[in-house]
Amino acid sequence: MIDDRTQAPSGAGYALGEPHRHLARLPRSSSATCKVQRLASFFATLRDSLAHWAPRRTAPAPLTVLLTPGPLNETYFEHTYLARYLGIPLVEGSDLTVRED
Repeated sequence: MIDDRTQAPSGAGYALGEPHRHLARLPRSSSATCKVQRLASFFATLRDSLAHWAPRRTAPAPLTVLLTPGPLNETYFEHTYLARYLGIPLVEGSDLTVRED
């Protein structure tokens, strides 16, 4: 079934997709004229913020993951693309385990 998700992207992960990669191939003069903005700093700040706000327990650095409902979700492409770009694991609820309450 095709729904309204084909009309407009739903999140930041879509900004990393094909349109931005094509714009990144333009000569610098064209990029300046079009006022193309680089996105790397936004996503680096997102990754660092997730790690910063994670609770500190016994490990020196928290394990940050991106939680997805799974491959049947209409935004799964975005989840996989974003997790790869951020360098963090993509997990589903069934991948998680509760330990010590």
